[in-house]
Amino acid sequence: MIWVIKRVMVNAGHMKEIYMEYVVEVQADNTGTWAGNGKKFATEDEAKDYALDLYRRWSAVKEWRVVLLENSG
Repeated sequence: MIWVIKRVMVNAGHMKEIYMEYVVEVQADNTGTWAGNGKKFATEDEAKDYALDLYRRWSAVKEWRVVLLENSG
């Protein structure tokens, strides 16, 4: 898997790497609670493809979303 890395300036020329990954969350009831299964994706497109596939296969899914996680490296 290839992770997207974003380099950001934190102070006085010091760089920090942020590893970006995506997760899928769904709502499967009427409580409004979002839940995920911990599966992570390197790109937003991969996460969207998985979310759409899950939505089509699992009739309990009412809504889905892709969430960007940024982890310091």
